[in-house]
Amino acid sequence: MHLTNYSINKTNEDYVRPAEEDILVDNDATKRTLSSLYQTLEERGIDTDKVKESIAYTCGKTMEMYGPLIEHQVTAMSGLMDVEGKPFQILGLDLLIDAKLKAWVLEINDHPSLNIYFDTNTTMEHREMTDEDIC
Repeated sequence: MHLTNYSINKTNEDYVRPAEEDILVDNDATKRTLSSLYQTLEERGIDTDKVKESIAYTCGKTMEMYGPLIEHQVTAMSGLMDVEGKPFQILGLDLLIDAKLKAWVLEINDHPSLNIYFDTNTTMEHREMTDEDIC
């Protein structure tokens, strides 16, 4: 088990939300942007270009495997109907970067949270969703 599940962690009393002005810079928040992570790694002398290359390679290889599965599912779901446009799926990849800066896929999420903020006092099931609730 890994402890990066946002849907669980966001309600924990130890969850640290970033200040809005700190979202893109080095900070101590629990959920961070990649630019914030890269800044922290650079400050620690870690080769961020190597990390980025490893992430790109791992994600690329993952999509080489996963892409045909998505295409098959679209075909299966559409039956014999013509599919207009270009269907797509937003995926979230949880990665682990090891000591050798190699990226490993921990899991693939088919409905990833794209919001770095969440109000834990808001009960989503008791109110109507608006555009502000999405990203």
